[in-house]
Amino acid sequence: MGTVDWQRVQGAGLLDEVLASDAVSCDIGDRYEVGVLIGSGGQGNVYRARDCLLARDVAVKLVHQSAANRHLQAEAALLARLSHPAIPSVYDRGVSVDGRAYMVMELIDGQPLKRVIDDPQWPLRERLRVFRAVASAVAHAHERGILHRDCKPGNIALRDDGEAFLLDWGLAATGDPRAICGTPCYAAPEQLSGQVADRRSDVYSLGVLLYQVISGHLPFARVVHDFAEFRAQRAGLGLVPLRRYRSDLRPSFQRVIDRAMAAQPAARYERCNHLIEDIDALIAGERVSLDPYHWRLPRWLLPSIAAGLVAFALGWWWSPSGLARPDWPATQSSSVRDADDVVPQPFADAPPAMAEAPWDEADEDAFEPSSQQTLSSLPITITDVEADGVADLIAPSPGPIQAEPAMPPQAIMEPRQSSILDPSENEGESGAGNDWSLLRLPTLDDITDGE
Repeated sequence: MGTVDWQRVQGAGLLDEVLASDAVSCDIGDRYEVGVLIGSGGQGNVYRARDCLLARDVAVKLVHQSAANRHLQAEAALLARLSHPAIPSVYDRGVSVDGRAYMVMELIDGQPLKRVIDDPQWPLRERLRVFRAVASAVAHAHERGILHRDCKPGNIALRDDGEAFLLDWGLAATGDPRAICGTPCYAAPEQLSGQVADRRSDVYSLGVLLYQVISGHLPFARVVHDFAEFRAQRAGLGLVPLRRYRSDLRPSFQRVIDRAMAAQPAARYERCNHLIEDIDALIAGERVSLDPYHWRLPRWLLPSIAAGLVAFALGWWWSPSGLARPDWPATQSSSVRDADDVVPQPFADAPPAMAEAPWDEADEDAFEPSSQQTLSSLPITITDVEADGVADLIAPSPGPIQAEPAMPPQAIMEPRQSSILDPSENEGESGAGNDWSLLRLPTLDDITDGE
Protein backbone atom coordinates (compact mmCIF):
# COMPACT_ATOMS: atom_id res chain seq x y z
CA MET A 1 0.00 0.00 0.00
CA GLY A 2 1.39 3.40 -0.97
CA THR A 3 0.69 6.95 0.11
CA VAL A 4 -1.00 9.89 -1.55
CA ASP A 5 0.91 12.99 -2.62
CA TRP A 6 -1.59 15.57 -1.42
CA GLN A 7 0.37 18.44 -2.96
CA ARG A 8 -0.23 17.01 -6.44
CA VAL A 9 -3.85 16.25 -5.65
CA GLN A 10 -4.45 19.77 -4.43
CA GLY A 11 -2.66 21.20 -7.47
CA ALA A 12 -5.03 19.29 -9.73
CA GLY A 13 -8.04 20.68 -7.93
CA LEU A 14 -9.19 17.31 -6.65
CA LEU A 15 -8.68 17.87 -2.91
CA ASP A 16 -11.36 20.54 -2.59
CA GLU A 17 -13.82 18.33 -4.45
CA VAL A 18 -13.18 15.39 -2.11
CA LEU A 19 -13.50 17.51 1.04
CA ALA A 20 -16.68 19.15 -0.22
CA SER A 21 -18.30 15.80 -0.90
CA ASP A 22 -17.39 14.58 2.61
CA ALA A 23 -18.89 17.67 4.22
CA VAL A 24 -22.17 17.24 2.36
CA SER A 25 -22.64 13.50 2.97
CA CYS A 26 -21.10 13.15 6.46
CA ASP A 27 -24.16 11.62 8.07
CA ILE A 28 -23.26 9.05 10.74
CA GLY A 29 -26.51 8.95 12.66
CA ASP A 30 -28.33 10.91 15.32
CA ARG A 31 -25.84 10.34 18.15
CA TYR A 32 -23.00 12.40 16.65
CA GLU A 33 -23.25 15.92 15.31
CA VAL A 34 -20.39 16.36 12.85
CA GLY A 35 -18.75 19.76 12.86
CA VAL A 36 -15.68 21.29 11.21
CA LEU A 37 -12.87 19.50 9.43
CA ILE A 38 -9.71 19.36 11.58
CA GLY A 39 -7.46 17.05 9.55
CA SER A 40 -7.11 14.94 6.45
CA GLY A 41 -5.04 12.03 5.27
CA GLY A 42 -4.61 9.50 2.50
CA GLN A 43 -7.51 7.33 3.67
CA GLY A 44 -9.97 9.80 5.11
CA ASN A 45 -10.76 13.01 6.93
CA VAL A 46 -11.03 13.82 10.63
CA TYR A 47 -13.89 15.99 11.91
CA ARG A 48 -14.73 17.57 15.19
CA ALA A 49 -18.06 16.20 16.45
CA ARG A 50 -20.36 16.20 19.45
CA ASP A 51 -21.44 13.04 21.23
CA CYS A 52 -25.03 13.86 22.11
CA LEU A 53 -25.47 10.74 24.25
CA LEU A 54 -22.50 11.38 26.58
CA ALA A 55 -22.33 15.16 26.06
CA ARG A 56 -18.67 15.35 25.10
CA ASP A 57 -16.59 16.45 22.14
CA VAL A 58 -15.03 13.70 20.07
CA ALA A 59 -13.09 13.25 16.84
CA VAL A 60 -14.64 11.30 13.95
CA LYS A 61 -12.49 9.77 11.21
CA LEU A 62 -14.40 9.04 8.00
CA VAL A 63 -12.89 7.23 5.00
CA HIS A 64 -13.08 8.77 1.54
CA GLN A 65 -14.44 5.66 -0.16
CA SER A 66 -16.13 2.51 1.00
CA ALA A 67 -13.27 0.46 -0.42
CA ALA A 68 -11.22 1.47 2.61
CA ASN A 69 -13.84 0.33 5.13
CA ARG A 70 -12.01 -2.85 6.08
CA HIS A 71 -8.78 -0.99 6.64
CA LEU A 72 -10.39 1.57 8.96
CA GLN A 73 -12.16 -1.14 10.91
CA ALA A 74 -8.82 -2.91 11.36
CA GLU A 75 -7.29 0.34 12.59
CA ALA A 76 -10.10 0.76 15.13
CA ALA A 77 -9.61 -2.80 16.40
CA LEU A 78 -5.87 -2.20 16.64
CA LEU A 79 -6.22 1.03 18.66
CA ALA A 80 -8.66 -0.72 20.99
CA ARG A 81 -5.78 -3.02 22.01
CA LEU A 82 -3.59 -0.11 23.02
CA SER A 83 -3.88 1.82 26.26
CA HIS A 84 -1.26 4.53 26.65
CA PRO A 85 -1.35 8.19 27.72
CA ALA A 86 0.16 9.26 24.37
CA ILE A 87 -2.28 7.23 22.22
CA PRO A 88 -5.85 8.53 21.71
CA SER A 89 -8.60 6.20 22.85
CA VAL A 90 -11.24 4.71 20.53
CA TYR A 91 -14.86 5.11 21.61
CA ASP A 92 -16.94 3.77 18.75
CA ARG A 93 -17.01 2.69 15.12
CA GLY A 94 -19.69 2.26 12.48
CA VAL A 95 -20.86 2.92 8.93
CA SER A 96 -22.32 6.17 7.66
CA VAL A 97 -25.56 6.52 5.74
CA ASP A 98 -23.72 6.34 2.42
CA GLY A 99 -21.87 3.15 3.38
CA ARG A 100 -18.50 4.56 4.45
CA ALA A 101 -16.84 3.40 7.67
CA TYR A 102 -16.10 5.82 10.48
CA MET A 103 -14.32 5.70 13.81
CA VAL A 104 -14.96 7.84 16.90
CA MET A 105 -11.86 8.73 18.91
CA GLU A 106 -10.66 10.96 21.72
CA LEU A 107 -10.46 14.60 20.66
CA ILE A 108 -7.06 16.24 21.01
CA ASP A 109 -7.36 20.00 21.32
CA GLY A 110 -4.04 21.44 20.32
CA GLN A 111 -1.76 21.85 17.33
CA PRO A 112 0.54 19.63 15.27
CA LEU A 113 4.12 19.28 16.42
CA LYS A 114 5.43 20.58 13.10
CA ARG A 115 4.08 24.04 13.99
CA VAL A 116 6.00 24.19 17.28
CA ILE A 117 9.20 22.46 16.28
CA ASP A 118 10.67 25.55 14.60
CA ASP A 119 10.16 27.80 17.61
CA PRO A 120 13.66 28.73 18.92
CA GLN A 121 12.18 29.63 22.31
CA TRP A 122 10.99 26.11 22.93
CA PRO A 123 13.28 24.70 25.67
CA LEU A 124 15.38 21.64 24.96
CA ARG A 125 14.03 19.84 28.01
CA GLU A 126 10.48 20.20 26.72
CA ARG A 127 11.54 18.95 23.30
CA LEU A 128 13.08 15.83 24.83
CA ARG A 129 10.04 15.30 27.04
CA VAL A 130 7.70 15.35 24.03
CA PHE A 131 9.93 12.96 22.12
CA ARG A 132 10.09 10.61 25.09
CA ALA A 133 6.30 10.45 25.26
CA VAL A 134 6.11 9.53 21.56
CA ALA A 135 8.87 6.91 21.89
CA SER A 136 7.09 5.46 24.91
CA ALA A 137 3.88 5.10 22.85
CA VAL A 138 5.79 3.30 20.10
CA ALA A 139 7.41 0.99 22.67
CA HIS A 140 3.96 0.21 24.10
CA ALA A 141 2.73 -0.77 20.61
CA HIS A 142 5.82 -2.92 20.00
CA GLU A 143 5.10 -4.90 23.14
CA ARG A 144 1.80 -5.90 21.51
CA GLY A 145 3.32 -6.66 18.13
CA ILE A 146 2.20 -3.44 16.40
CA LEU A 147 4.39 -1.19 14.22
CA HIS A 148 3.45 2.44 13.59
CA ARG A 149 5.55 2.83 10.38
CA ASP A 150 5.06 6.59 10.05
CA CYS A 151 6.51 8.47 13.05
CA LYS A 152 6.83 12.09 11.96
CA PRO A 153 5.90 15.54 13.31
CA GLY A 154 2.74 15.65 11.15
CA ASN A 155 1.33 12.66 13.05
CA ILE A 156 2.06 14.09 16.50
CA ALA A 157 -0.32 16.50 18.22
CA LEU A 158 0.44 18.69 21.22
CA ARG A 159 -2.49 19.33 23.48
CA ASP A 160 -2.92 22.74 25.06
CA ASP A 161 -1.50 21.44 28.36
CA GLY A 162 1.70 20.28 26.60
CA GLU A 163 0.95 16.56 26.43
CA ALA A 164 1.91 14.79 23.19
CA PHE A 165 -0.17 12.23 21.27
CA LEU A 166 0.87 9.94 18.42
CA LEU A 167 -1.89 9.88 15.79
CA ASP A 168 -2.66 8.18 12.47
CA TRP A 169 -2.21 4.48 13.11
CA GLY A 170 -3.57 3.61 9.66
CA LEU A 171 -0.32 2.17 8.35
CA ALA A 172 -0.02 0.07 11.51
CA ALA A 173 -3.06 -1.87 10.36
CA THR A 174 -1.25 -2.93 7.18
CA GLY A 175 -0.77 -6.67 7.37
CA ASP A 176 2.06 -6.93 4.83
CA PRO A 177 5.47 -6.41 6.53
CA ARG A 178 7.07 -5.81 3.11
CA ALA A 179 4.73 -3.01 2.10
CA ILE A 180 6.46 0.15 0.91
CA CYS A 181 4.74 2.80 2.96
CA GLY A 182 5.36 5.79 5.19
CA THR A 183 7.12 9.07 4.45
CA PRO A 184 10.40 8.90 2.49
CA CYS A 185 12.51 11.08 4.82
CA TYR A 186 11.36 9.13 7.91
CA ALA A 187 11.18 5.59 6.53
CA ALA A 188 13.98 3.13 7.22
CA PRO A 189 16.10 1.86 4.29
CA GLU A 190 14.57 -1.63 4.48
CA GLN A 191 11.12 -0.10 4.56
CA LEU A 192 11.80 1.76 1.29
CA SER A 193 13.29 -1.26 -0.48
CA GLY A 194 10.44 -3.66 0.24
CA GLN A 195 12.30 -5.73 2.83
CA VAL A 196 10.72 -7.00 6.02
CA ALA A 197 10.13 -4.18 8.49
CA ASP A 198 10.31 -4.77 12.23
CA ARG A 199 10.45 -2.68 15.39
CA ARG A 200 13.93 -1.43 14.47
CA SER A 201 12.33 0.29 11.45
CA ASP A 202 10.33 2.42 13.89
CA VAL A 203 13.55 3.07 15.81
CA TYR A 204 15.03 4.56 12.64
CA SER A 205 12.02 6.85 12.23
CA LEU A 206 12.35 7.91 15.85
CA GLY A 207 16.02 8.75 15.22
CA VAL A 208 15.05 11.11 12.39
CA LEU A 209 12.30 12.57 14.57
CA LEU A 210 14.74 13.11 17.45
CA TYR A 211 17.13 15.01 15.19
CA GLN A 212 14.31 17.22 13.94
CA VAL A 213 12.81 17.80 17.38
CA ILE A 214 16.17 18.95 18.75
CA SER A 215 17.39 21.03 15.81
CA GLY A 216 14.24 21.94 13.89
CA HIS A 217 15.75 20.48 10.68
CA LEU A 218 15.88 17.14 8.95
CA PRO A 219 19.24 15.34 9.15
CA PHE A 220 19.67 15.19 5.36
CA ALA A 221 21.55 17.71 3.27
CA ARG A 222 18.75 17.65 0.70
CA VAL A 223 15.11 16.75 1.32
CA VAL A 224 13.37 14.47 -1.19
CA HIS A 225 9.66 13.69 -0.92
CA ASP A 226 9.33 11.08 -3.67
CA PHE A 227 9.86 7.41 -2.81
CA ALA A 228 11.67 6.45 -6.00
CA GLU A 229 13.88 9.54 -6.00
CA PHE A 230 14.71 9.23 -2.35
CA ARG A 231 15.58 5.55 -2.71
CA ALA A 232 17.79 6.24 -5.73
CA GLN A 233 19.61 9.22 -4.25
CA ARG A 234 19.74 8.11 -0.65
CA ALA A 235 23.46 7.22 -0.77
CA GLY A 236 24.34 10.74 -1.91
CA LEU A 237 22.08 12.67 0.45
CA GLY A 238 24.46 12.58 3.38
CA LEU A 239 23.73 13.28 7.04
CA VAL A 240 24.28 16.73 8.47
CA PRO A 241 26.03 16.69 11.88
CA LEU A 242 23.86 17.92 14.70
CA ARG A 243 26.49 20.43 15.78
CA ARG A 244 25.80 22.52 12.68
CA TYR A 245 22.46 23.56 14.22
CA ARG A 246 23.11 22.93 17.93
CA SER A 247 26.76 23.45 18.75
CA ASP A 248 25.91 23.85 22.43
CA LEU A 249 25.01 20.16 22.87
CA ARG A 250 27.41 17.51 24.07
CA PRO A 251 28.45 14.65 21.76
CA SER A 252 26.09 12.23 23.51
CA PHE A 253 23.16 13.58 21.49
CA GLN A 254 24.90 12.78 18.21
CA ARG A 255 25.81 9.29 19.43
CA VAL A 256 22.18 8.50 20.26
CA ILE A 257 20.97 9.76 16.86
CA ASP A 258 23.67 7.85 14.97
CA ARG A 259 22.75 4.66 16.79
CA ALA A 260 19.05 5.03 16.06
CA MET A 261 19.63 5.97 12.39
CA ALA A 262 22.15 3.27 11.57
CA ALA A 263 21.82 1.98 8.00
CA GLN A 264 21.86 -1.65 9.12
CA PRO A 265 19.02 -2.72 11.45
CA ALA A 266 21.44 -4.81 13.54
CA ALA A 267 23.42 -1.67 14.43
CA ARG A 268 20.39 0.19 15.81
CA TYR A 269 18.77 0.04 19.22
CA GLU A 270 17.26 -3.39 19.64
CA ARG A 271 14.23 -1.96 21.46
CA CYS A 272 12.62 1.41 21.91
CA ASN A 273 13.05 1.03 25.64
CA HIS A 274 16.84 1.16 25.18
CA LEU A 275 16.45 4.43 23.29
CA ILE A 276 14.19 5.78 26.04
CA GLU A 277 16.82 4.97 28.67
CA ASP A 278 19.37 7.11 26.84
CA ILE A 279 16.79 9.90 26.42
CA ASP A 280 16.24 9.85 30.19
CA ALA A 281 20.00 10.13 30.66
CA LEU A 282 20.14 13.13 28.31
CA ILE A 283 17.32 14.83 30.21
CA ALA A 284 19.06 14.21 33.54
CA GLY A 285 22.44 15.34 32.18
CA GLU A 286 24.04 11.94 32.78
CA ARG A 287 26.15 9.71 30.54
CA VAL A 288 24.35 7.56 28.00
CA SER A 289 25.06 3.92 27.22
CA LEU A 290 27.09 4.90 24.13
CA ASP A 291 29.47 7.27 25.90
CA PRO A 292 33.05 6.11 26.55
CA TYR A 293 33.29 4.79 30.09
CA HIS A 294 35.24 6.99 32.47
CA TRP A 295 35.25 5.67 36.03
CA ARG A 296 34.90 8.30 38.67
CA LEU A 297 33.80 8.40 42.27
CA PRO A 298 30.45 9.94 43.17
CA ARG A 299 30.80 13.45 44.49
CA TRP A 300 28.99 12.64 47.71
CA LEU A 301 31.64 9.99 48.52
CA LEU A 302 34.66 12.32 48.27
CA PRO A 303 34.17 14.06 51.68
CA SER A 304 33.90 10.69 53.43
CA ILE A 305 37.13 9.45 51.83
CA ALA A 306 38.96 12.67 52.73
CA ALA A 307 37.79 12.47 56.35
CA GLY A 308 38.95 8.85 56.57
CA LEU A 309 42.41 9.70 55.27
CA VAL A 310 42.78 12.57 57.73
CA ALA A 311 41.71 10.37 60.63
CA PHE A 312 44.19 7.67 59.61
CA ALA A 313 47.04 10.18 59.32
CA LEU A 314 46.31 11.69 62.74
CA GLY A 315 46.01 8.25 64.34
CA TRP A 316 49.38 7.18 62.95
CA TRP A 317 51.06 10.43 63.96
CA TRP A 318 49.97 10.19 67.60
CA SER A 319 50.53 6.43 67.84
CA PRO A 320 53.19 5.61 70.54
CA SER A 321 54.77 2.92 68.38
CA GLY A 322 54.93 4.88 65.12
CA LEU A 323 55.04 2.48 62.21
CA ALA A 324 55.31 -0.58 64.50
CA ARG A 325 52.49 -3.10 64.45
CA PRO A 326 49.93 -2.66 67.24
CA ASP A 327 50.39 -6.24 68.47
CA TRP A 328 54.15 -5.81 69.19
CA PRO A 329 55.13 -5.53 72.86
CA ALA A 330 55.91 -1.97 73.93
CA THR A 331 59.27 -2.96 75.49
CA GLN A 332 60.40 -4.64 72.30
CA SER A 333 59.53 -1.72 70.04
CA SER A 334 61.20 0.80 72.35
CA SER A 335 64.40 -1.28 72.60
CA VAL A 336 64.56 -1.65 68.82
CA ARG A 337 64.40 2.12 68.33
CA ASP A 338 67.44 2.76 70.58
CA ALA A 339 70.45 1.05 68.97
CA ASP A 340 72.86 2.12 71.71
CA ASP A 341 70.89 0.11 74.29
CA VAL A 342 71.65 -3.16 72.50
CA VAL A 343 74.26 -4.83 74.73
CA PRO A 344 75.60 -8.31 73.91
CA GLN A 345 74.87 -10.99 76.49
CA PRO A 346 77.74 -13.50 76.40
CA PHE A 347 76.78 -17.15 76.44
CA ALA A 348 73.09 -16.39 76.47
CA ASP A 349 72.52 -19.61 74.53
CA ALA A 350 75.22 -21.62 76.33
CA PRO A 351 74.38 -24.92 78.09
CA PRO A 352 73.88 -24.92 81.89
CA ALA A 353 77.36 -26.38 82.42
CA MET A 354 78.95 -23.45 80.65
CA ALA A 355 76.83 -20.95 82.56
CA GLU A 356 78.12 -22.39 85.87
CA ALA A 357 81.80 -22.08 84.83
CA PRO A 358 84.04 -19.93 87.03
CA TRP A 359 84.28 -16.29 85.92
CA ASP A 360 86.85 -13.69 86.82
CA GLU A 361 86.10 -10.06 87.42
CA ALA A 362 88.66 -9.13 84.73
CA ASP A 363 86.81 -11.20 82.18
CA GLU A 364 83.55 -9.68 83.31
CA ASP A 365 84.96 -6.22 82.69
CA ALA A 366 86.09 -7.28 79.21
CA PHE A 367 82.68 -8.63 78.12
CA GLU A 368 80.40 -6.19 79.91
CA PRO A 369 81.24 -2.70 78.64
CA SER A 370 80.24 0.34 80.53
CA SER A 371 77.40 2.61 79.45
CA GLN A 372 79.94 4.73 77.53
CA GLN A 373 81.42 1.74 75.66
CA THR A 374 80.14 0.67 72.24
CA LEU A 375 80.30 -2.51 70.22
CA SER A 376 83.17 -1.21 68.08
CA SER A 377 85.57 -1.11 71.04
CA LEU A 378 85.32 -4.83 71.87
CA PRO A 379 88.32 -7.07 71.03
CA ILE A 380 87.96 -9.16 67.88
CA THR A 381 89.80 -12.48 67.40
CA ILE A 382 90.25 -14.03 63.95
CA THR A 383 92.55 -16.63 62.44
CA ASP A 384 95.56 -16.06 60.17
CA VAL A 385 93.65 -17.50 57.21
CA GLU A 386 90.83 -15.03 57.66
CA ALA A 387 92.97 -11.99 58.58
CA ASP A 388 94.06 -11.22 55.00
CA GLY A 389 90.50 -11.13 53.61
CA VAL A 390 88.74 -9.59 56.56
CA ALA A 391 91.22 -6.73 56.94
CA ASP A 392 90.11 -5.35 53.58
CA LEU A 393 86.43 -5.50 54.49
CA ILE A 394 86.35 -4.27 58.06
CA ALA A 395 86.82 -0.54 58.60
CA PRO A 396 89.47 0.49 61.14
CA SER A 397 88.12 0.45 64.69
CA PRO A 398 89.47 1.51 68.06
CA GLY A 399 89.73 -2.12 69.20
CA PRO A 400 92.90 -4.11 68.27
CA ILE A 401 92.57 -7.00 65.84
CA GLN A 402 94.45 -10.03 67.21
CA ALA A 403 95.45 -12.69 64.73
CA GLU A 404 95.51 -16.27 66.00
CA PRO A 405 97.53 -19.06 64.35
CA ALA A 406 95.41 -21.27 62.21
CA MET A 407 94.40 -24.54 63.79
CA PRO A 408 95.67 -27.70 62.15
CA PRO A 409 93.03 -29.93 60.62
CA GLN A 410 93.63 -32.54 63.28
CA ALA A 411 92.69 -30.08 65.99
CA ILE A 412 89.42 -29.45 64.20
CA MET A 413 88.65 -33.10 63.57
CA GLU A 414 89.79 -34.46 67.00
CA PRO A 415 88.29 -32.98 70.14
CA ARG A 416 90.72 -31.59 72.71
CA GLN A 417 91.07 -33.65 75.87
CA SER A 418 90.77 -30.77 78.28
CA SER A 419 88.07 -30.29 80.79
CA ILE A 420 85.65 -27.51 80.10
CA LEU A 421 85.07 -27.17 83.80
CA ASP A 422 88.63 -25.89 84.34
CA PRO A 423 89.41 -22.96 82.05
CA SER A 424 92.92 -22.59 83.50
CA GLU A 425 94.09 -25.54 81.41
CA ASN A 426 93.76 -23.41 78.25
CA GLU A 427 95.84 -20.46 79.40
CA GLY A 428 99.21 -21.80 78.31
CA GLU A 429 98.01 -23.06 74.93
CA SER A 430 96.34 -19.96 73.58
CA GLY A 431 98.31 -17.34 75.48
CA ALA A 432 95.22 -15.17 75.66
CA GLY A 433 93.84 -16.50 78.90
CA ASN A 434 90.33 -17.88 79.11
CA ASP A 435 90.05 -18.45 75.37
CA TRP A 436 86.35 -19.28 75.34
CA SER A 437 86.26 -19.40 71.52
CA LEU A 438 87.43 -23.06 71.62
CA LEU A 439 84.98 -24.28 74.28
CA ARG A 440 83.23 -27.59 73.69
CA LEU A 441 80.80 -29.76 75.53
CA PRO A 442 82.17 -32.51 77.86
CA THR A 443 82.37 -35.96 76.33
CA LEU A 444 81.73 -39.34 77.92
CA ASP A 445 85.51 -39.88 78.39
CA ASP A 446 85.74 -36.62 80.34
CA ILE A 447 83.05 -37.72 82.71
CA THR A 448 84.69 -41.16 83.15
CA ASP A 449 88.13 -39.66 83.83
CA GLY A 450 86.66 -37.35 86.40
CA GLU A 451 85.25 -40.23 88.32
